[in-house]
Amino acid sequence: MPVSQNVNLERSLYYGVIFMCIFYGLEIYMFAHSLSVYLNTSPRLRRQRRVYIIIGTISLALTTAVVFTDAVFMEFMWIEHRDVEGGPLGYLVANSSIWWQTMGTAANQLTNYIGDGLLLLRCYIIWRGTLWAIVVPGLLYIGSIAMGVVTLVQSAIPGANFFQGAPVNFGVPWASLSVSLNIIVTGLISYQLLSARHQLKKTLPAESLQMYTGVTAILVESALPFSLMGIVFAVTYGKNMDVGPAFLFVWATLCALCPQFIIFRVVMGRSWTQDMVQYATNTDARTGPIITFSTNPGYDLDSMDNNYRSASEPSHATSTTLSQMSVSPSMMDTSSKAFPQGSDRHLLWPDKPANHV
Repeated sequence: MPVSQNVNLERSLYYGVIFMCIFYGLEIYMFAHSLSVYLNTSPRLRRQRRVYIIIGTISLALTTAVVFTDAVFMEFMWIEHRDVEGGPLGYLVANSSIWWQTMGTAANQLTNYIGDGLLLLRCYIIWRGTLWAIVVPGLLYIGSIAMGVVTLVQSAIPGANFFQGAPVNFGVPWASLSVSLNIIVTGLISYQLLSARHQLKKTLPAESLQMYTGVTAILVESALPFSLMGIVFAVTYGKNMDVGPAFLFVWATLCALCPQFIIFRVVMGRSWTQDMVQYATNTDARTGPIITFSTNPGYDLDSMDNNYRSASEPSHATSTTLSQMSVSPSMMDTSSKAFPQGSDRHLLWPDKPANHV
């Protein structure tokens, strides 16, 4: 049998598809877990988090289209039509612009736009609604969408190849703009979370900090793995390296997987909100208000807030989150009705150390 002229490129495609399928399976699990938790929360919380579930559903549907079109294309290339002139790579070059492959490319780009948009939203929230913080990332976002559309059009022209010619000329700027956006947003989110950690260290014990400002929280909220993989993909794609397709497949799947991790934290009640950031960045070590954190990973902080308010809050109170409340020790209800059985909490008072109740 004739040997392919570029075995390294075929290997890159092969391993890229394998890792894409692995990450796709992980995305399905994350979405299913998030949906299960979402359906078992209160109606009020479901209304607040509905937009995240919608985003996760659309992202998973688009990723499914990408995975199946790529998997079928590889089957045609290596099995069904491997004897065409030029072998598997000859089939790749001749059919890269086929309509359903173009559809998969479009689905991949839409997933990328949704993921970047979610990162912008999280950055806006973590920066307490500060518009100037997302001005530059927003401009990069618009630019990446424009260049992505041009790349898609160029790759859909009959005979075009996503990895060669005109599509690369527009694809490299698209990837560069998207990666630059990810790097800036990652930096902004990481900076804000590290600043919040520095402030909260004055009032919160280490175990309470870990859930919201630990390494995992920063990695997920900032989508750091997505940014790092984007850099590798942009470099290998721009230099037309044989390993480029492998990193493209991985990066394309992370476009959906990293947002699913963020959605999972939101649904679980472990993500940052504007109220939490407001508290963290304005807390004084001596006079800061009381804040309650759940140290049970399976317990929803928002649910604790609801139970607390229903048990001990006066009827005229209008506070919406526990972190905004200024409560005296005499007002605190420590009964099992206020804090459900099995939940852990830390009550932090300005004038004495935290006690684990």
